[in-house]
Amino acid sequence: MIMKLQSISLTNFLCYYGDNNKINFEEGLNLILGANGYGKSKLYDAFQWVFKDGITDDSNPGGVKKTASLKRELISEKALAECAIGDKVSCEVVIEVSDDTREYQLKRKYFVSRKDAELWNEANESSLEVYKKDVIDFKPLPKEEATEIPNRLIGDKVMPYVWFQGEKGVNSIIDTSSKDALKRVINKLSDIEKWDKYLEIIKKATATAANDFTKEFKKSNRNQKEYEELAAAQSNWNSKLDAVKEELSNVTSNLEAANNNHSSIFEKLSAAEKIIELEQKKKSRTNELVGTTNEIDSFQLNFTKRLFSDYWLLMGTKKLVSLFDEKYMTYVDFVRQRKEAVAIAKATTNSQTRLPRGIPERMHLQRMLDEETCHVCNRPAKKGTAEYKAIEELLPELAKVVDTKPDIESALRAMYNIGFVMSDKFEKAEAEIAEAIEYKDKLIQKKEALEQEVKSLESKINNEILNSGVDRAIDIASTAKIAGRDIQKYSGDKARYEEKKENFEKELKRVEAELKQLSVGSVDPIFLKKKELLEYLVALTSRVKEKQYKGLVEQLERAANYHYENINKQTGAFYGKIKFVETSNDGYIPENIDDNGQRVSNPNNSQTSSLKLAIIMAIMSANQDRGYNNRYPLISDAPVSDFDIVKAKAFLIEVANTFNQCVIIIKDFLEPDASRPDRFQIMQKEILELQKIIEKNGKQLNVYQLDIPDGISKTNRRALSVKIKPVNLT
Repeated sequence: MIMKLQSISLTNFLCYYGDNNKINFEEGLNLILGANGYGKSKLYDAFQWVFKDGITDDSNPGGVKKTASLKRELISEKALAECAIGDKVSCEVVIEVSDDTREYQLKRKYFVSRKDAELWNEANESSLEVYKKDVIDFKPLPKEEATEIPNRLIGDKVMPYVWFQGEKGVNSIIDTSSKDALKRVINKLSDIEKWDKYLEIIKKATATAANDFTKEFKKSNRNQKEYEELAAAQSNWNSKLDAVKEELSNVTSNLEAANNNHSSIFEKLSAAEKIIELEQKKKSRTNELVGTTNEIDSFQLNFTKRLFSDYWLLMGTKKLVSLFDEKYMTYVDFVRQRKEAVAIAKATTNSQTRLPRGIPERMHLQRMLDEETCHVCNRPAKKGTAEYKAIEELLPELAKVVDTKPDIESALRAMYNIGFVMSDKFEKAEAEIAEAIEYKDKLIQKKEALEQEVKSLESKINNEILNSGVDRAIDIASTAKIAGRDIQKYSGDKARYEEKKENFEKELKRVEAELKQLSVGSVDPIFLKKKELLEYLVALTSRVKEKQYKGLVEQLERAANYHYENINKQTGAFYGKIKFVETSNDGYIPENIDDNGQRVSNPNNSQTSSLKLAIIMAIMSANQDRGYNNRYPLISDAPVSDFDIVKAKAFLIEVANTFNQCVIIIKDFLEPDASRPDRFQIMQKEILELQKIIEKNGKQLNVYQLDIPDGISKTNRRALSVKIKPVNLT
């Protein structure tokens, strides 16, 4: 059976508002690109909801939250907001899938109805409808048959290895610290368990043959006492041997744990040093961020002050200053002329014999002015002449008028000087404001860069804590000392138990040899031969199983290294090799080793992620007989979050080459869209290069982008509407 995805359609499911949300899948690599917060995980949840009736449970790696606990949370908040009182609103996901020659539609639906502004009637479960294509149309299947289709298309045994989400999903599949992780994988996805069935059957036959042999021996009544003593001894040594094997197994496990613990101390020490370094860097960047934030606040305050202190508010008033200059110069000229006239008048007056003011009397002075003749000296005094003005100045009232004219020249001169200084500021204001705004923009960019770096450092610290376990207050030196003592103790215990086991086996063989000798001539040889043959078959079957198991491990290791190398070799960085190290009870732990066969201490997140992804791909591709990689589509959300663009591209090429069909949902290969603020566009050059390589390998590349329309904030969930856009690669 080969399962192939044809399409997925979403209606009002989570952030996918409306019914115009569809992806048509192709064979090869189907790449879904979306920035953070653009619905990538929700798209992955759509697949889970149809097949498992639940979406990702972030608190339980690998687990799902069922519809019954989610209810209207499954429905687009925008669709809920638009639902009128008394109406109902539903969400729906439809997946079209083919199974060899048959095609199916799997449709899961859920609805609620609105009672009032706050209250809703919510169904307790979703409904699954399955349609089978009959020539042209899809026709519904009976409910009993419909419920079996999802598991028949892809069973629970395989699904975890081909449908997984992010780092948590990968870690839940491949636990590199568990010796049983690979054993469980091999048991699930191979025929190794058949050898256990063979062993069980042969052991039952062996026990029956042994009972038949014992019955025949008892019938002979010869050497009965000696036989019973030997049989009791045999049973005793078997019991002791089983007990010492159990003890040996336990102490071997303890020794492995102590060795692993001792080795991990150095990894934790290295990780602790790295965490301290990252935290110090984070502290430095945080302090720098606080300083930059304060600098921005101070800038805003000073910017407002400079509107007044640097006369920015008067920018554009230069014409007024020029006009004032003209008026001031006119006034200065007027004052100059006035002063000259006064000086001339004074000079003329001073050259004449001056009469006391008020002499002659006012009436006589007024008569002389009217007649334009000085009656004192009997000379003419025409109006406008110095003589006329001299008579005029003898009038008390006129002298008062001349003496009380205000002198504002000094005040105007001060204003002129201020205007001159301000006009110099006006000319610089525009450049100063532009320079200040540019400085502010640089501060904001610096702040955003520091915020991003602090966030990145926090993520790195959390990843180091998650991978190393040094978040607890542990004394690494003390732990190393305890681990060393444990290794010494368990090594001694193991040597003692191995010696006991060897001695018990010798005694058991001696007793069995005596029993065999005692039976000669007393029991029909066919019973002994049957017993010995079946015992040999038990040992042979155990050896064959062990050989087969090791062969599967070696096959898995080769396939894992093949994928691991293909993912990493293009990066130019060290990546090592994968080695499955044998532990007790047929267990294996995957380790990263260098060219000298030494374990790589504290590999980085990128190495660890690529190692686990390589093992997952090997699990699907190593078993050529079953061909899981060709029978099931790979669906993964954010599997390359720890990779750079080069490694992400190498991974995508490898999955495209490994699987017949895969759907990868990632944030990579996007860049800010200069024409749309806070939106993204495809990195066309990178995608076309990827397409060229994939098509050269005989596969197809099919690309969609998750987008949010302009004018909508992704934080405003009541208005959020993610759109699925096909990307034209021609």
